[in-house]
Amino acid sequence: MKTLVSIDLKNFNINQIKSYLENTNFNEGDEIHFVHAFRVNVYADNFLVATYPLEKDEPEIKATVIKSLEQLIADLPSTKAKYVCYCMFSISPKEAIVKYADDHKMDKTLVTTRKKHGLFSSSFAEYVLTHGHNDLVVLREN
Repeated sequence: MKTLVSIDLKNFNINQIKSYLENTNFNEGDEIHFVHAFRVNVYADNFLVATYPLEKDEPEIKATVIKSLEQLIADLPSTKAKYVCYCMFSISPKEAIVKYADDHKMDKTLVTTRKKHGLFSSSFAEYVLTHGHNDLVVLREN
């Protein structure tokens, strides 16, 4: 089984993720992908289009994110599953997560929310539910 854990670096919700992983039986050969998708902001002026973060800064940002995800994994319960950490950049992080899940043939996507609005408490979770092609687990913040 392949599980995608969509991580929001501003709001890890680590307790919910830990609890879910502790209560799930993973086998050898299973994979848990911890993925963060950075939003690329595009600013347009009369004759200039700028993006942030800058493309030249992306490798350093990716390395920092991967290091943070690896520290997160070190605090998780041990499991037979293989952990994978990944960071990507996209104008639409929710579209990027769904594409990642499809491209890597994920069986399940795990999303944490902050009780903001909507049926599943966030537009991100709503988008993954509507456009994703695998099972969705939504963990709400306590």
